[in-house]
Amino acid sequence: MITDFNVKYIPVFYHVPKCAGTYIKGQILSGLNQLLMGQRPRLKSVWLEFNSTVIAELYVVCRGSGLDKSKYVNLPSLKSANHRRLMRSIKYEHFIGKYKELNIDVVAVNINSDGFWMHEHICDFVKLAGGKGLQKYMIMRSPFERACSNFNYLKSSNSSHEKAHGSLKSISIQDYLVSKEVESGWLLKCFAKPQHVANYCVMDNFEHICRILDKFTIRDIKDCDRLIKLIFSECFSHPHDRKIYIDEELGQRNSNKSSGFTPILEFLDDRTKEKTLENLKYDNMLYDRFVGNYYETNI
Repeated sequence: MITDFNVKYIPVFYHVPKCAGTYIKGQILSGLNQLLMGQRPRLKSVWLEFNSTVIAELYVVCRGSGLDKSKYVNLPSLKSANHRRLMRSIKYEHFIGKYKELNIDVVAVNINSDGFWMHEHICDFVKLAGGKGLQKYMIMRSPFERACSNFNYLKSSNSSHEKAHGSLKSISIQDYLVSKEVESGWLLKCFAKPQHVANYCVMDNFEHICRILDKFTIRDIKDCDRLIKLIFSECFSHPHDRKIYIDEELGQRNSNKSSGFTPILEFLDDRTKEKTLENLKYDNMLYDRFVGNYYETNI
């Protein structure tokens, strides 16, 4: 048990690209370190890899051994034959094999969209490694706004590390919205095994994915800070009722990351508007079901 605060549930945040995920996970890490204030060492983060792709980021603390097993100590180096230093990134199966030996407790996790398809395996491991139940969270965004944000991001220098950087070249945002780049049912396909995506029928799997998401707490991107406060109130407690403060500078840095022109859907020409809505049909259905319905009944 952590000495400065108690973990009631392990928060699992599902990071949908261009839906403030970087901001959310930054605030979770900041908030946990606030709860650990005055205690050393601080929380560490470890990236999990599967087939050379980062699928999740775990926030962990490491217990001592022997008489010190209730205290938290520095995370041991996760070394391999080719690494002599602490590995920030480690293979999923390697970490599963090592976490008991290293006395690691998982206190929070961020699952990337590349890891959604194996989220059940990740969650089973997190429950085992953390010894607690889970609470699952997600931020959604208007699919049209998300598509425009993704376009601006891929055209900016901030995406220079991405495989898709530069793929749009001189394409306009109107042409992008009606292209195959705006994939119908993209979020639903993230939950499919990679080898099944090519033949994945979004319509047939829509209700199945909805049943998965029914177990999540899902909010709109405009309510990021409220979700962060909800995560800390549901998942953690502190004996002195220590308050978590939102890092406003982190929010400002994130908002300035890849700004760009966003057209108004209603002002697009009829052909572009019709094709865009067709591309975003299932994404809009998902957004309306989990975000639209919530705000209609709770506000």
